[in-house]
Amino acid sequence: MTALTVVVAILFVFTGSAKLIGVSQSLEVRDQLSISANGWRAIGTLEVAGAVGTMVGLAWKPIGVAALTGLALLMVGAFVSRVRIRDSVLWIAADVATFALVVVTLVLTIGS
Repeated sequence: MTALTVVVAILFVFTGSAKLIGVSQSLEVRDQLSISANGWRAIGTLEVAGAVGTMVGLAWKPIGVAALTGLALLMVGAFVSRVRIRDSVLWIAADVATFALVVVTLVLTIGS
């Protein structure tokens, strides 16, 4: 579980940071999804906070459960946003896979 938790944390630090610093590819996705700049920064902040909470959860499980739940909900939002604009199956599948990774980590965390 620890390795999986670290993978989830790294993934969301990476994606959240890209949103916060305005990486050009991230901004292209933002524009394609018709999300405001403030909304995009808020999502990035929540992703980084979720990553931090996931790591803190290794020491204090309730925080990890809360963080992983929040990240799972963010991924539901990502999925809905992509379906709404009829994005490519590849991007939708990536969001579904990320959601699954987060949920598996959440279930393992709850069960530990």
